[in-house]
Amino acid sequence: MKKTFLLGASLLAGAMLAQATPITIPDFSFEGITTTIASPTAFGVGVIGTNTGPIGAWSAYSGASIGGLLGSISSGTTNSLGAPAGADGTYVGRINLPAGAGASIDLSQSLTNTFLANSIYTLSFEIDGGTTASLLSGSSISLEAGSTPVATLSGTAFTSLLDGNNDFQTLSLMFQTGNSPPLGNIGIDFNANSLAGAGGNFFLDNFQLDVIPAPEPGTCALGGMGLLLMAIEWRRRRSSGKATNP
Repeated sequence: MKKTFLLGASLLAGAMLAQATPITIPDFSFEGITTTIASPTAFGVGVIGTNTGPIGAWSAYSGASIGGLLGSISSGTTNSLGAPAGADGTYVGRINLPAGAGASIDLSQSLTNTFLANSIYTLSFEIDGGTTASLLSGSSISLEAGSTPVATLSGTAFTSLLDGNNDFQTLSLMFQTGNSPPLGNIGIDFNANSLAGAGGNFFLDNFQLDVIPAPEPGTCALGGMGLLLMAIEWRRRRSSGKATNP
């Protein structure tokens, strides 16, 4: 019956009304920022040196390896940094790691927002891992509450998602809160560590963070009922010879 089909569609639509709300990430795509934070050179072999500084609203850290090999993190235009076309705009972030274990790069930002209860957070970002996926084997991306990671993508779980096409692709990280959300401001942290034999550049762009309310059990049941009613009506029409092919 037509009313049955419409009722099922209405129930399904009602269960899917939750809209993602974007959370502001200042300088999310590095637009208009040209700077470099590089490992310091004024130290001897066998001494670890570090350097820190801002990249817009981000905090950056660059440390050399024990053997004195240097890394850097920069922001600038795709042309100046030798990057493929950015995911949006013309500016990107570039991380350079030496081919020697120990050098590390960190890019982080603490937001003004805190975690809400019973909510689903999705952090997405654009990354060009180049053709050397192993360069990112020592990398991780985390959502944090204060300075405590609450969700992390790292290791083979990270590198297995890379397509190796030398262009930008979107990766995502999700975190769901319960009745008592973690305390502290929401933070984003990207950390990269160089590995022996794997050196070079990779690029970051377009960090986005969205939140939606976690569906309540009643909402899930409502959506399931809508699908069931629609399936029953489709089968009824098919058996009566009135159903059309999908």
